Amino acid sequence: MVNNFTANILNVVAAKKKPKIIDPRKVAIPLPTSRVPKEPSIVSFKYLLANAIKYQPDEANSEHVTLQSIQRKAFRNGAKGIVTSTLTDLPQYKKLHRWEQVYRCTPADYQGKVVDCGGIVYNCNCPRFLYTWNYTAWSKNASVLNATPEFPSITNPRGLIGGCKHIVVSMLSIRKRNL
Repeated sequence: MVNNFTANILNVVAAKKKPKIIDPRKVAIPLPTSRVPKEPSIVSFKYLLANAIKYQPDEANSEHVTLQSIQRKAFRNGAKGIVTSTLTDLPQYKKLHRWEQVYRCTPADYQGKVVDCGGIVYNCNCPRFLYTWNYTAWSKNASVLNATPEFPSITNPRGLIGGCKHIVVSMLSIRKRNL
């Protein structure tokens, strides 16, 4: 008899609970999927630099970007490249934002300098790169991260190859140092 009484109370309490409303802003976003491109990249360093400067509408804000560090790196898959980090200091930001850029040549394309690479894989972890330039770069095997599952029809409707202001600043530094 006690078991039926307890079960009845639990059923009444369960019926009185309100359904939980989920705030869509707090739903977890799936993390970007990382992959090593199976085919060689068709984007060269020189082509990327020319297009990043040409199609960068935020180039006026690049004076707020400073290069923090630049270093050569050998990656696990045998590729060689450069990792840079930049700081962005805009008046509306409450603190400095640090972004990291990666430029990687496949072993066949690497001749000692990233500047001379015929095929480059590049990436920046800033939101502008992820939502404007990453999908197109990923579709051309020039990016490792697939951050957005759909084509950027608003931010990059022509599907241009390019990069954010952090990419522009770091690539100009790499070219200046002839790395």
